[in-house]
Amino acid sequence: LKGGGLTPKARHTVLDCLESQEYEVPAELSEALLSDPQSDIRQRTLQLRNRSHRDQPTVSLRIQSFGFFQVVCGSRKVPESDWRTQKIKYLLAFLAAAAGRRVSEDELLEEFWPETRGPSKRNLYVATTELRRVLRPNPQAKEIDYIVRERGALFLNLQLPVWHDASDCFLAAEMAAAAEKQGDHEGSLTHYRKVAT
Repeated sequence: LKGGGLTPKARHTVLDCLESQEYEVPAELSEALLSDPQSDIRQRTLQLRNRSHRDQPTVSLRIQSFGFFQVVCGSRKVPESDWRTQKIKYLLAFLAAAAGRRVSEDELLEEFWPETRGPSKRNLYVATTELRRVLRPNPQAKEIDYIVRERGALFLNLQLPVWHDASDCFLAAEMAAAAEKQGDHEGSLTHYRKVAT
């Protein structure tokens, strides 16, 4: 999938197979499908991922970026006092906007600490630790980790249920544009309504 060797029809067939199964979609496959250039494939992957989380007793993470920035972890609204710095909130918003894409440490360092090259890596590690602490539903829940560090990159854990208003809005806009391009005005209107709400 990552190499682009499958046609769109073949990628839809992969999704058909995954949807007919009861097991959870492997993280690497989910990540590849969420990075697909076709918005309908990304949308189906999100629906499949959400389906696999319905029966799990895991905590969900809701991130609201439009308007007042707000995070709800499970049933607990993260209070403003839990955010030790604004950069930690912005780091979460940045990772959420990446929608599961691996964001390299270099990209994060350039975005958040461009002025300090040496000590900035330590700043990123401290910010990541703080972000994990804020998102932990309770101190005993160390197995629930929404932030993953792997091979020099950070990303939101796709194995846990995460909702981000901006990601939903951008995806709905892409789906509306694709439907409009195909002449499906009714479908386009449905997706544009999602964008507006």
